[in-house]
Amino acid sequence: MSQDGQIYVFGGWDGIFYAVDARGGMYWFRYFAGDGSNGPGAWANNGDAIHIGTGFDHGSCVERFAENGVVYAVWVNKDHNQPDRELRWYKLRNHTTVDRDGVVWINGNGALVGTASP
Repeated sequence: MSQDGQIYVFGGWDGIFYAVDARGGMYWFRYFAGDGSNGPGAWANNGDAIHIGTGFDHGSCVERFAENGVVYAVWVNKDHNQPDRELRWYKLRNHTTVDRDGVVWINGNGALVGTASP
């Protein structure tokens, strides 16, 4: 992850955590232990982040939340030529096994599932 600023962290289910760095990179973590311990085997990939995407910048992406491999992103003024508000749906097919199987997004650019006028 980039070391140059803010990191936005949000959780999903099954011990999955996502982080977005200041450059818009998204990262995956999974906590296995579930009991507050931090010993060997407590974290997937030894607790090291796995890069799973880009473009989730802090500027126009104002909110992100996740559930069971689905990541929702709320964008405001993504198109800088006109005011807009979008809700996009992203699905990480293998959200519990990224450390073993690599990154498998169903829809890389996200499906537009809602809009609102300013």
